[in-house]
Amino acid sequence: MKRNTPAIENRIDEPSKKVEANPDDFDSICDLIEAFIESGSKRDLGEALSMVRREKERFKDKPRIHKLASMLYMRMEGAEEVKNLAIEAAEKFRELDKENATSYVHLGYVYWWYDELGKAIAITEQGLDIAERVRDTESLMYAKANLAYFYFRHKSNISNPRLPQAQSWRIKGKAK
Repeated sequence: MKRNTPAIENRIDEPSKKVEANPDDFDSICDLIEAFIESGSKRDLGEALSMVRREKERFKDKPRIHKLASMLYMRMEGAEEVKNLAIEAAEKFRELDKENATSYVHLGYVYWWYDELGKAIAITEQGLDIAERVRDTESLMYAKANLAYFYFRHKSNISNPRLPQAQSWRIKGKAK
């Protein structure tokens, strides 16, 4: 079945061919799952779900598979069960990669996605601390952007000691 645009088709075809050639290549498997998720079509989300279910146990000690699982579950419509799966996968990602600020920022985003703003703030602040300590500029940017939004949305948290600092954050770089 052809997808709606050549760009999406190409984005999926390359990792698909790599997985066919080497079905044990973890990075290619993850690239294909990610491409299916980014496509967003029901068919491709179904393919991603099948792959995640099949590969999650085999690669249970690899953080990336758990991050992708949480991203997939967030894209799926569903009740409490899907929410729990997304949070569980994101927590596993963080558990396996505790020194990586991205794992905290991602978990904070998942909590925000499911309207758990207090948890989103607390976890993302931990990610911000790690990003500052290890000078991870990409995670630092995402943590600051997310926290600025979370603080704005969480009006009861106005007394947060980071709020004055957050008001002075600037994203460095050229505007496009």
